[in-house]
Amino acid sequence: MIEANCRPYITIYATPISIGGINLYLVLKNFGVSGTEICSFKCNHQLEKYRIDKDILLPFENLEHTFIAPNQSIIAPIDIMKLKKDTDELIFEISYNFKNLIYTDTININLKTFLDTGLLRTSAPKNLDELTKATIKTVNALEQIIEKML
Repeated sequence: MIEANCRPYITIYATPISIGGINLYLVLKNFGVSGTEICSFKCNHQLEKYRIDKDILLPFENLEHTFIAPNQSIIAPIDIMKLKKDTDELIFEISYNFKNLIYTDTININLKTFLDTGLLRTSAPKNLDELTKATIKTVNALEQIIEKML
């Protein structure tokens, strides 16, 4: 019982944000009260194929042996429009240690959740005023999401 109350809980989840295009942000977060070191991180798809900018490091490329503090998040933007052409689901396997115990979790992210519910929109604004308003609204939403993650 004591271990369950003080151990790390690492998970990965997705949150959509639309800034000049449709992006899905994958967020790896430690929801536990203790820090941990990532032992292994695997995904059923090569995430580098779906990165937004080729100049940005590969998503989650160097996670092994990385220490994740309580409430710390690591964020990677993914181009969901590219990704949806290949799959409807991402499956992650994350292993991490705490007090000489290895925890391994498998997390499934159903991309249809974001595509089928209208959370991600593909229509562009009709004029510059609409684009400006949409950008301001998106930036405000992004600020709120980031505040919640920190």
